[in-house]
Amino acid sequence: MIGSGWFALAGAGVCAAIASILLKAAASLNLPILSIRVVTLDVAALAAYGIGFLLYAYCLKYFQVGVAYVCMVAVAALLLFAYSAVRGEPPRPRELLGALAILLGVFLIAAKRVS
Repeated sequence: MIGSGWFALAGAGVCAAIASILLKAAASLNLPILSIRVVTLDVAALAAYGIGFLLYAYCLKYFQVGVAYVCMVAVAALLLFAYSAVRGEPPRPRELLGALAILLGVFLIAAKRVS
């Protein structure tokens, strides 16, 4: 069932990205830290991190830690990179090169260790 491991790994990365977006939204409100809107977004981010943690723990049944962690972080980083671009922060050439390096690195690590 290595396929379910890949889905869990991607899901963990998606959850991490969602949590980061929620935390950024909370920080952008310019409201007191204990206001209901900020706390709601923070709790939602915490829930996303929790779900991501469970998915990551599940995928460790199928992958070595080095492969799982790098792939999970790469998914989150690339999603946040895309989110920033969609939100009107177009990537600079150096950032595009960095995203390509992430993809290449994940491919090299995963291709070597996953059989």
